[in-house]
Amino acid sequence: MSQELSTLLREEESIFRNFNSYRRLSAECVAYASPDSQQIPHWNMVYPPDGNHRYTPGELRLAQDFYSESKLTGHVLVTGDEWADRCAEISEYFVADETPGAVAQAPEITEFSTAAGTDLDDFCGIIQAAFALSEGTTSYFRKKMGTLSAAVSSRFWIIEYQGRRCGTASIFKTNLGSDFLFNFGVLPEFQNKHLGKAMLEYVLSRTESKVYTYSHNPVMRETLLPAAGFRSVQKAYVVSLDNYARWGARENAQ
Repeated sequence: MSQELSTLLREEESIFRNFNSYRRLSAECVAYASPDSQQIPHWNMVYPPDGNHRYTPGELRLAQDFYSESKLTGHVLVTGDEWADRCAEISEYFVADETPGAVAQAPEITEFSTAAGTDLDDFCGIIQAAFALSEGTTSYFRKKMGTLSAAVSSRFWIIEYQGRRCGTASIFKTNLGSDFLFNFGVLPEFQNKHLGKAMLEYVLSRTESKVYTYSHNPVMRETLLPAAGFRSVQKAYVVSLDNYARWGARENAQ
């Protein structure tokens, strides 16, 4: 794991601790859990303290206890492409190296704007449509975002294209002052119209600091984020505790 990814993970963790339950497994190793979000491995995951960390038997035992109590499947974050076929999710991390003003002049973004007086309920309604979420999942997501917005500096944008609502993005301020991009979504009627790159550039034009994000969506990772000026930092793999115990122990023995 690169030092840049370690820093990025600490930045992400500074946001997650505000809306997920967590338990410290050792001095710097922390497990996070999001009840009712079993389908999101990234929200039910142990963060490594540094790039050379191998999870100890004690940390794994405490993690198993924590997730069992929460009735969740726990995961660990690891690097190394040997985990690609053994993981629940590939999370690729990105950073926008350009300063915000560098994309502000891009001609493609002039057709975009943000809806005035964006309401969190409206925002979550767009998210529901963009990602085809159920009512229960949307309600849970709304509660999470409300908790998070009360804890950290947050901006929720409903994005308009030529005056019509087309998608969403949210920006959260991290401990070190960076901006973390989440919840980038495009409404179905605007998908497959080659607007994603310009929408991302528009979002970057409205940010104030270095922008980090991650994605497990192949189209975002392989096409949209690089095209909009994001640089890949590193891939990480979200591996279930059971798989890590099985394969990690085998590799440690080699």
